[in-house]
Amino acid sequence: MGVNYEWDTYEVDETFAKIAARAFADLKNGIPEWIKNSNDAYLRANKAKGERPIIVVYSANTKDYDVPAFACLDIVGMSTENLAVLKRWGDPTASGSGFGITGGHGNGGKSFAIAGFNGPTIYYTFKNSIANIYGFPEPPRPVTAWFPGGKNTNIENPKGFLEEALSHISLKLSDLPEHVCGLLSDIAGFTLVVGHDPKDMTGKLLSKWTEILRNHKEMMLPLSNCEIYVIANRRLLNDGKPLALQDIIPMGKYAEPRVVSIPTELEDPESGK
Repeated sequence: MGVNYEWDTYEVDETFAKIAARAFADLKNGIPEWIKNSNDAYLRANKAKGERPIIVVYSANTKDYDVPAFACLDIVGMSTENLAVLKRWGDPTASGSGFGITGGHGNGGKSFAIAGFNGPTIYYTFKNSIANIYGFPEPPRPVTAWFPGGKNTNIENPKGFLEEALSHISLKLSDLPEHVCGLLSDIAGFTLVVGHDPKDMTGKLLSKWTEILRNHKEMMLPLSNCEIYVIANRRLLNDGKPLALQDIIPMGKYAEPRVVSIPTELEDPESGK
């Protein structure tokens, strides 16, 4: 029995989208794109540092599809208008502007959504008291839709909706970092994006997951701006602490900063003054 999606329009040539998405098809390059999206959402919302948690999740089991999943959670949220960026490609205004914004043309996150998974990518999101369940049901097609019962629904219990969304990746609110749980008492929004049945999944990637994220070139600003946690099968990695940029140890003879004396005045060689 098929799922009754409410299909949305989309503003891209399918062949172009599939070609553009290839660069983000693997997990190592794709997951940082979702993290960057959350980073930018916090900055656009003017959230204070220390109140910008991003939780990246791997779950070996999902409730509806019985396949593994990768997910990314922030506590900003997306309105129906915000969701419209998922159907627009190559838009130089998609990410907005401002200090610390990492996005470009708005292609990376949705490219990973359609190229990095065999199953659907679903955005469970809540903002301004309205919830949506939206995404890409048929990868690698860039076609978006609302999932059943998930269009512009009034929500009176945001934490309840978040707990229900987390249950789809076999997670509970109590599995989240203590720091995050402390921010949920007056939660006004969240986005949980879930990609089902990731391609090219290996145990080697999972074993080095935190190091891959810490050292990826696209992670420098998000790691500086936000508190990024990693959960694998309900277990907090990195001793439960947020990831941090790797310390760069200087070579022995450069351990101390080089000091160059600069005179207060310089003589003009032509005039002698």
